[in-house]
Amino acid sequence: MKQIIPILAAIAVILSVKGVQAQQPTVVGQWQCEYGTRNIYRTDAHTVYYQALFFIQPNGTFQAQGQDHTSGQFQAQGQWSLQQHNGRWWFSARGQRTMQFMGVVDFAFDSYLTGERNMSLNEQDRPSGIEIASICQRVG
Repeated sequence: MKQIIPILAAIAVILSVKGVQAQQPTVVGQWQCEYGTRNIYRTDAHTVYYQALFFIQPNGTFQAQGQDHTSGQFQAQGQWSLQQHNGRWWFSARGQRTMQFMGVVDFAFDSYLTGERNMSLNEQDRPSGIEIASICQRVG
């Protein structure tokens, strides 16, 4: 009996890992998103705000077209990932953004999946006062 319990525990771990892998949601498709940052302590600090339509590809790449509040229209492309973080699915996109007045700059977007058709993020770094927020809805 003592030998059966560790074997059952090992099987349960294997099945739970397979269950988690099978439950990974898909983010492939089109997403309409808004993203913003601000400093809650300083109103004169640099802020970022944009709206973008993301095209998430099954091969781990993305393209985006958007409108930045200061620089106008942009295009972005790069790699995306989906990982579990604190029991939630974390979507992350990293790449390059081409903007009319600034040229090519780094691009980053992060959000949590909150359902099959929605993503959102609202985090605040207390020491720096930086607040980051994003919201997305699947299109189509």
